[in-house]
Amino acid sequence: MNEQHASIDGAPNDGQSTLYMKRALFGEVADLIRTHPKAATVMLTLVASVISNGAVRTTQAVVADQCDMTLKDVGAAIAHLSSMGLISAVGVSPEPGGLLTCVIRPGFATAEKPEGYL
Repeated sequence: MNEQHASIDGAPNDGQSTLYMKRALFGEVADLIRTHPKAATVMLTLVASVISNGAVRTTQAVVADQCDMTLKDVGAAIAHLSSMGLISAVGVSPEPGGLLTCVIRPGFATAEKPEGYL
């Protein structure tokens, strides 16, 4: 299989905090780095926040802080990622810095062990 896995928190891995990623994700991020670097940064932050089946639940303020950018920049990056189909089911709170939910493109990143993965 072409999946990579990494511990989300850097702690010794006991199978609890593992993120499984397809190699195709890295190609998409590499393209973003060249064309839209802020979107690439936000994408990596969202991937690191995956909780299950590619679902992300965080806040705009947390993403802005982790990416060292403004809320406006985060909003523009989220819109770009959504228009490219890298994220979907985007839910953004109308309050500045509020809740942000989305789903990473299916199969790109998941916290569950993919079937057939050893």
